[in-house]
Amino acid sequence: YVDTSDISSVPNPIYSQALDVVDEDADIWNYVYVANFAPPDLTSHRPLLVKLSPNNPPTNPFDPIWAKYLTVSTAAGDPLPELVMEAKDVHYVKSFDEYIICGKITNSLEYNGSFLILTNAAGNPTTSKLYRGITDLRSVVANHDGRKGYVAVGVSKSGAAAFLSVDASLDVVCAQELNGEFDTSDTVSSEFNKVIQYRSNQFAMAGATTKDRNNCEVADTNVLVAIMKKNCAIKRKGHYGSSPYLDTSQNPPINVSVNEIGMALVERKRPGGRGLFITGITRKAPLCDTTAKPIFEDILVFRLKRQPNFLVAWMHHFDVDNAHDIGLAIDVEETLTPKRVLVAGQSKNRFLNDAITTLPKDDVFLLDLRYNAGTYRNFELFGKNDHDGGLYPGNLDLHLSQDKHAIILGNTRSFGNNSQRPYLIEHYFKKDEVCYDIEVDVDDNTYDFPQFDVTLEDLEPAEDYLFTESHDAKIDNKIICAKVPT
Repeated sequence: YVDTSDISSVPNPIYSQALDVVDEDADIWNYVYVANFAPPDLTSHRPLLVKLSPNNPPTNPFDPIWAKYLTVSTAAGDPLPELVMEAKDVHYVKSFDEYIICGKITNSLEYNGSFLILTNAAGNPTTSKLYRGITDLRSVVANHDGRKGYVAVGVSKSGAAAFLSVDASLDVVCAQELNGEFDTSDTVSSEFNKVIQYRSNQFAMAGATTKDRNNCEVADTNVLVAIMKKNCAIKRKGHYGSSPYLDTSQNPPINVSVNEIGMALVERKRPGGRGLFITGITRKAPLCDTTAKPIFEDILVFRLKRQPNFLVAWMHHFDVDNAHDIGLAIDVEETLTPKRVLVAGQSKNRFLNDAITTLPKDDVFLLDLRYNAGTYRNFELFGKNDHDGGLYPGNLDLHLSQDKHAIILGNTRSFGNNSQRPYLIEHYFKKDEVCYDIEVDVDDNTYDFPQFDVTLEDLEPAEDYLFTESHDAKIDNKIICAKVPT
């Protein structure tokens, strides 16, 4: 557990966002995470970038190496404290030993838009830029094979899924919108939530498209998946999901909507493979009844076969105690036996006593699935004590450690002075080293989904330099629990 603050005596809220591994080819892996917080001398959020050593208890569990928080100024050097500057993702660029951060700026008529910030190995900004045509950049990666340049995805100003390719100076190479099944209109909206490097110098993205959003009887949200190149050429695109239908399993039968959103994806890297694993949320609810309790809000996990068709190999959704469940991060372990598909996410018990307004319990989970079929192997829930126990309103990320353990970044109010704080969990699959081991009912359901193509349009974002500075942040490292292997 890492308590991160620039002044430890001030209970600044800190919201975790994303985690990455630093140099997977090195003898010792380090980690870097990005979060958002409100420092005491400013009134709005700022990104916080922290580099950590690996977990080697009890001497140095995730010891901080350095921590920097970023501020932004005008061209004249005047600070802009009114800006809400929210980082969404961080990616370590091995070829140049640097970090690229993406996010959005709000609460400013002049500076609203998304941003990219490039830092050196010490976390100090070297280049930064604002893109007004894109309201939110949610995920970023570097180009393949050490080629200087970056790709980021998110949501455009018009409400479409946005793809942005930039060069080494963060200048726009090209940008595209994906507007779903139909042309751009007020009835269609799309988003990308995650981008990864994919085979053959391509990039894979996952998100969602909502069509006919103004008509509840036909409105539908499906997972949006696309494969593109850094020149914005699209290689493959498709939707995965179901449409509103009459659910005869309910008594009496009712019309329902089933909406799916893709939150994260990972590539299948085994020889002969190269498919994709995707996680997110599946929500089934009575049609056009905004006051009714959803029938379920479940963890969505599915696998797509390799190009060119990207057909569904399997698709499941998992329910935890009739809660609001969502998969936020996914990874695969293909070198050990058994092979695993790992999903981390949030379980929010907001429907206790059938009351939507009941104070929620927020817990982080780790779901372990069989590699070939995607069926349930194991499930663990961390927290489960009270409404302060979870990761909301921060975000969550998942990576494998050097020893093939699951490293989970989350957010909590459980510890300390009720202020938001990030935490890290390293989960050992063959050792009993978890803080909480709660047995819960996990139901596995399987269903088939149709898929269809989407259209593509150009996006021309405006761009301006941001003047960013880094400031050293004080790190307090607290060990919450240490378990002895059985």
